[in-house]
Amino acid sequence: MKSYSSIIVMPFRLQSQRLPKKILETIDGDPLIVKSITEVLKAKLKTQALIAAVDSEEVAKVLKKHFPEDSDLKVITTSPDCPSGTDRVFEAVKIFLNDSKANEDLRIINIQGDMPFAEAIALNNFFEVVENKTSENYLTVAIPWPSNADYNAPSKVKCLLDTHSHAIYFSRLGIPFSQPHSKDELTKGFLHLGLYAYSFEFLEAFCALKPSFLERSESLEQLRAIENGMPLYVHVDANINPDNFRGIDTSEDLQWARNRIKE
Repeated sequence: MKSYSSIIVMPFRLQSQRLPKKILETIDGDPLIVKSITEVLKAKLKTQALIAAVDSEEVAKVLKKHFPEDSDLKVITTSPDCPSGTDRVFEAVKIFLNDSKANEDLRIINIQGDMPFAEAIALNNFFEVVENKTSENYLTVAIPWPSNADYNAPSKVKCLLDTHSHAIYFSRLGIPFSQPHSKDELTKGFLHLGLYAYSFEFLEAFCALKPSFLERSESLEQLRAIENGMPLYVHVDANINPDNFRGIDTSEDLQWARNRIKE
């Protein structure tokens, strides 16, 4: 097998909870899943493999129609019973490696599959952070809270950091609580984006754990790591436009994406 410095995996679940079959909904004539992959392909380096980890043959057929076998995309069908996107990523990586031993320097990058506007510059910046932060086994991305974003919206995940840029907590609530002295004094967390990176050893250990109490409570799988004392480094990139990494979770999000691409 060709040697790769990193493997990019985009996990896709057909029956998403809030908007079933959203990945097959069309945006400007193409399925959402195709739009999202096309944007990532603009950033992928020659030293990186790109995998679409799908959970059904229906989705696999759509991808094979748009991306021929000789393209830079590898389509891997995983179990529909994976408890989280991270577990799906790990299953796909194991199938891809075909039981061969992973290079100890290998990094697995997980890119949320419902972001049709993900920009190559920001992705490449994250790839560079992953390459340089060799001491970190688990990494993700956040941005300062956008001034026009509703801090109480549960679809926007808030992240609190310690002084070493490691995550303290993630929540769909507007954490932390601020004493109501003045609006100017309200403390806000960072807006979390759907990008992750792991060492193979970390991913193996993480997926051996059962979904945790906090993870199930918030429906945020990164809390499994925090609850089990596994550090998560958060790269804060103030130059990212949050609209470029907005996930499509609801029918309103889908209409927003269709309108944006027309503009």
